[in-house]
Amino acid sequence: MDDELSIRISRLMSMCVGCGRCTDNCPSHRHGGCDPRAVMGGADGGIRDCIGCGECTRVCEHTDPTCVMLHMRSKALGSAVGELYRRTGFVRPVSDLSRDRLEPVWKDGDRLMTGCMVQSEAPYLAYAATVALDAMGIGCSALPGDACCTYPLPFRQMQDAERDAIRKGIGASADGRRIVTLCPGCDTELRRSGVDAVNLVNHVARHLDRVPVLDRELKLAIEPGCHYDTLHADMIRIVEAVGAEFVGNRHGCCGKKIPGVSEGLMKERQAEVAGADGIIVACPMCLTRYDSAPGGLPVMHIAELLALAAGDASALEYHRIGWDA
Repeated sequence: MDDELSIRISRLMSMCVGCGRCTDNCPSHRHGGCDPRAVMGGADGGIRDCIGCGECTRVCEHTDPTCVMLHMRSKALGSAVGELYRRTGFVRPVSDLSRDRLEPVWKDGDRLMTGCMVQSEAPYLAYAATVALDAMGIGCSALPGDACCTYPLPFRQMQDAERDAIRKGIGASADGRRIVTLCPGCDTELRRSGVDAVNLVNHVARHLDRVPVLDRELKLAIEPGCHYDTLHADMIRIVEAVGAEFVGNRHGCCGKKIPGVSEGLMKERQAEVAGADGIIVACPMCLTRYDSAPGGLPVMHIAELLALAAGDASALEYHRIGWDA
């Protein structure tokens, strides 16, 4: 980290009072992972096992442990923005999966931002989202400046001003239209720079009277992931609007891909959704994690649920765990 960034992180660490609430509420620590209080005190604290869920900052009344944790994990892993980003705008390789069959149904309307996880792991979600919004009579158009939102670790060694400029550039490419995101991390980051952005969940929840209705009965669990505070209520509204039954499950973090930690957290998640026909998520990372859980329930991104209700199940053909319903 350069001097200016080091000073900012040091200042955030110095504001820690050592109460330990961050560690007590850390999902990673509960499964033998990182210790946020130790990291805030200057120790390693198992920083490589941080899952970036933000729970430490939610419970902290004094500083911003999540910002420190993400910067320190990035530093420990030696992550940095490389040639791939400069060439494609994304920090993960772009996948060809489903692109030969599922071309998004672009219409005039708000701009759809896919983000790096969709581009690299689940490009079929862009198709599902456009089908769903078209069926609702809203529609969406492609975002010319679609790129990584700067949340991922490789950007955490950049100056705040650099990240801000990237986010504002993405916003400017929308030409005055609102940006609708498929990843809750993306709209959160864009709004930090004053960009008019909204997650698909919250966007659809404003138009519940237009939501298509399923032709089958489904009992569904919801897993809002790290952004449960902004997504939970609207996800329930959408599940009920499409005619499904919400099973009322608890929720938590999927664990991402932290060895040892992610397995324990996924066991927690699968236990709390028992009895449902499947799981509805709002995060592309969560989708890939649940869809690869051994013996796990099938999963759908909210975009796929809406597309299914509109009569199009094409995106589900690319899932590892199939839907029987």
